[in-house]
Amino acid sequence: MAWAHFCGISKFLQQTQPEKTIGIVNLDAHFDLRKPMDFGHSGTPFYQIKQWSDDHQKPFQYLCLGIQKASNSQILFERAEAWQVDFVEAPECNLAYVTSLEKIIKNFLSKVDFVYLTVDLDVFSSAFAPGVSAPSPMGIEPNTAVHILQILKNSNKLISVDFAELNPVFDSDNQTASLAARLIHQLLS
Repeated sequence: MAWAHFCGISKFLQQTQPEKTIGIVNLDAHFDLRKPMDFGHSGTPFYQIKQWSDDHQKPFQYLCLGIQKASNSQILFERAEAWQVDFVEAPECNLAYVTSLEKIIKNFLSKVDFVYLTVDLDVFSSAFAPGVSAPSPMGIEPNTAVHILQILKNSNKLISVDFAELNPVFDSDNQTASLAARLIHQLLS
């Protein structure tokens, strides 16, 4: 979804404000920087966006919050470093590190004109979001996400938002869907 979503945003901006830069903030346990083999999938969108950025001579501005070491290969960490991806691992993506987290986000925001926010619900601990395809008990807490969303909202740079990876088959009592709805409400209110 992120690749197609980005294509729509970038096409719109190329037609209306071609000099403006897009930054991507991704709340996710995974980098999603895998190289597509025959076609793209949920693990490849930011690789595809990086290729598009190179092809169009645009900066690749990507901040990933909530990365889990156990969910990403060493190759993906090396690719993220080589491509100068900004990221915060899940243990540091909580309110105990709020000052550092705010500084990282605000520094990222200073480099871009617009922000595309994508929230992969597997970023959250399975205690809060069991209804995802790759649940983990070590994910972030919703209150951290609320704080991050507020920073992004207050920046007045948000151009588009999506929520991904809800799997209703595993979503006991609609807990994950309710979390997504509450976060969307937070952004819109």
